[in-house]
Amino acid sequence: MKNELESLSNNKEKKYSIILISSIIITFIFLIWSSILCINIFIYGFDYNWAILSLEIWLYLLSFLILFMIIIDILLYYKIIISRPKKNIYEITKPQYIDGKRIFEYTYPKNSSNGVYSKTYILIDENSILKLRCIIGQSIE
Repeated sequence: MKNELESLSNNKEKKYSIILISSIIITFIFLIWSSILCINIFIYGFDYNWAILSLEIWLYLLSFLILFMIIIDILLYYKIIISRPKKNIYEITKPQYIDGKRIFEYTYPKNSSNGVYSKTYILIDENSILKLRCIIGQSIE
């Protein structure tokens, strides 16, 4: 269940990031087009209406497009952040004790989820014990 939720959130993040990148590319292409219009009008002396619309309308369209893309990008960015599953990396667990000695647990390999583990308790000092868990056999899913 947890893996399914993570894969769904990853798919959403990919979809949103594709939309973000495409909106940036569209805005950049439109900016290049407006630059070409300005260069042709002011440097080469073309007429103001040579590109179907006047230069003023093209610049208004560019301004509205940039504003619209900025709003969309901000909304999608926050939607990506909000849709991520919250991971508590500072999860506080109650320490375990045996005979008044604190147990520190280490599992090898770290990312294995199911399987058969050997447990070895190693005395570190008078107040600490290391519980070493090593995988012997991994379960098949």
